[in-house]
This record gives sequence, structure tokens and C-alpha cells, in this order.
Amino acid sequence: MSKRIPLGKGKFAVVDNEDYPYLSRFKWCFIRKNGGVSLNKNSGINKTMMIPMTTFIITKKPNYKVFFKNKNPFDLRKCNLVVLPYNYCITQYKKRKGTTTKFKGVYYYKNKKKNPYSAVISKDRVKFWLGSYKTIKEAVIVYNEKARELYGEFAYQNKV
Repeated sequence: MSKRIPLGKGKFAVVDNEDYPYLSRFKWCFIRKNGGVSLNKNSGINKTMMIPMTTFIITKKPNYKVFFKNKNPFDLRKCNLVVLPYNYCITQYKKRKGTTTKFKGVYYYKNKKKNPYSAVISKDRVKFWLGSYKTIKEAVIVYNEKARELYGEFAYQNKV
């Protein structure tokens, strides 16, 4: 079972029953910048410190990050949280703005007439060149397969 904690502006965080009594004592808010639910704690003169709710629910090691299995930052039940190395979480981010296609890891090169679409992925600061393809769909499929191979169930998958 789970309970809801109000965050303001009509939003709620869902937490496990066992966590609710402790967490409900604080005033929480949703911070769009870090994409999570945080405690707004005053830490001195005109300084505010944001403490993620996940800090109170699950413990993590340095260079690890709490990841939401269902990608919903309002669902803070333990069954939805997993602690992963930072590089696994980075793979969950969508593509950067200003790239040549709408897909992560797929690029369009207008000066390449034969195979204008290329797929690239990286892990642990090592880039993997996955090849050049005639269609964007081919490049997306290759990217998705390699992402699953490298990152398993936590890999970001482009929607074809």
C-alpha cells in the first residue's frame, strides 16, 4: 500500500506506508531543475538547501544515483527506486537539444549522400561507432540494440 504527500500546486508524491509517518512531518516541493521531490531546508542567512526525498528513503554510495524504474519522479515507493552507478542514469536522459535528428545517438549528415544516418553510443567514456545507414529507422534500431547490450533493462530506448 502507499500514501500521498502533498507537494503544492496540486502535485503529490507517492510513498510507502512505512515511510509516510516520517516523511509527512516535512514540507516538500517539486523542483523542476533536478526533476525530483525535495525538502526545502533553510541552511543559514538567505541560503536554502534542497534535500531530495530519496535521501530519506533509500541509501546510496558516492557516484551512484537513485533511478526511477517507471521514470516517474513522483513515485517514491521503494519498489520503484533503484540505486545505480551514475553512468547508467546518464543513459536515461533523452537526446540533447539542437541535434540533427529527434533520436538519441542518431545523427544526420547532409553531405553523406549514400548513408546519411549514423549511430553512436558511449559507455565509461568510450564511444562506440555503430555505423552509417540509409534510413533513420535502421540507425535507431541499431542504437537501441547496442544500448540494451551495454546498459540492460535501464537503457534509454528511442521510440521508432
